[in-house]
Order: sequence, then structure tokens, then C-alpha cells
Amino acid sequence: MAQHWAPNAVIHQYYGAAELGFVAATTLEPAVSPRDSDGVGRAFPGVQLSIRDGRGRPVRAGELGSVCVKSPYVCSGYAWGEDGLAFSELGTGGWYTVHDQGSLDQHGVLHLAGRASDMILCSGANVYPHAVEQALRRTGRSSSTELDVIVAGLPDPVRGHLVIAAFRPAAHGSGRNHGGTIDDAVAILRTGAAGLPASHRPSHYYELAELPLTGSGKISRAVLIQWIVKGDPRVQRRW
Repeated sequence: MAQHWAPNAVIHQYYGAAELGFVAATTLEPAVSPRDSDGVGRAFPGVQLSIRDGRGRPVRAGELGSVCVKSPYVCSGYAWGEDGLAFSELGTGGWYTVHDQGSLDQHGVLHLAGRASDMILCSGANVYPHAVEQALRRTGRSSSTELDVIVAGLPDPVRGHLVIAAFRPAAHGSGRNHGGTIDDAVAILRTGAAGLPASHRPSHYYELAELPLTGSGKISRAVLIQWIVKGDPRVQRRW
């Protein structure tokens, strides 16, 4: 998306975590599309990457699991506030994770699915919001209307959770029609959803007056669900 509003810039993209340091990185040259725009890059220099299952065993290329790291940048632990969940050693051999889920392709490029704690269980299917968000935004990358999209799980007595999506025009960039219309948003989101498995397609779509943020300014799926449940006027169901 950054290449659309800064087409002549060299973009350095990386993924990491406070506990793990730098994990993966790539450099995007002007006007050159990456091999796979959904990947975040290859292992950062000095870093070993491995995708592992819940028992700490490596999985095959393309399979989803916990992103695990072995590197000199991994922290020794928390000085305080340790919750015992976010940062841990998975299996043996010094592989550490913050339980982000992802996969490594045959080229060694890391693809992220999202935090394990963000996963939505919908009618027995495991749905990762980040992957759905990427699919829904994909059409907007080549259109004149860009959207911020947030996917979350709305509690449902029958299906466990419903996959829902909330959107608003993206605020960044200049010289483009970021506002668009509801019809533009519908076209973008429905085109993106058509490429998803049926279990991953949002059941409802909501328009946002503002982004749901935590007190520290981070986008929060939990805040979004609270707004929907409470009927907050900052979020309105559109279809």
C-alpha cells in the first residue's frame, strides 16, 4: 500500500517484536512489485527463523504455526509484568516466540497470519483476522479508493463467533480519492471477500466514523466489538 502513495520511495519493511528484536525484513525498490506482496521478508541478518507447531516441532513450508526465533536479539525476560503467555520458549533448543502465527514459503519469505489470541473460531473453522484483512484490502491497492479494514469475531450463540469487518477510508496519502463512496467500499470489500473460503467471509460489514483505539493509541479488535455490542454511534452496520 505504501508504494501507491510513495511510488518513488525505497521502502524498508520489517517485522519484529519487543521481546524478539528484528525478525524479518525486506527492501522494496521504486516501481518494483515484490514476488509476494503478502510476505514481510526473509530472516534478518543473524536471525534463525522456524515455524513450529504447539509441541515445538518444525512444520513444512507453507504450513501455519508459531513464528519462532533464535537470535542474539532475543530478550532475557521481563523485568516486571510477566503474564506467562506472550513470550516463551517453544520446545527445546532456544527457540522463542510471542505466539504470532505465520508460515515460511519455499523461498524463505515469512508470511504472517496474526496473533494466536486474535484467532476467531467460527463454526469450527480457525479464522485469522489479519489474513482476512489482507484479502479485503487487496483490491483497494489498485483502485482510487483505499480503506482501513478491521476484522474481528462477534460472539454468536450458534456459530461461536461471526466474522465481521469494519471499514473507513484510509487517512494517509495525498492526491488520491481516499474518501470514495459506500458503493466504492462495497465493490472493494465484496471483490476481496470473493477470494476467501466461505468460512472466512465476513457475515456483516460496519462503517467506522473513527478507528477503535486503546488508550495507548493502538487499533483494538476488542474495542470494536464493544462498540458493536453497545450500539456505539461510531460504528454503523451497512450490510
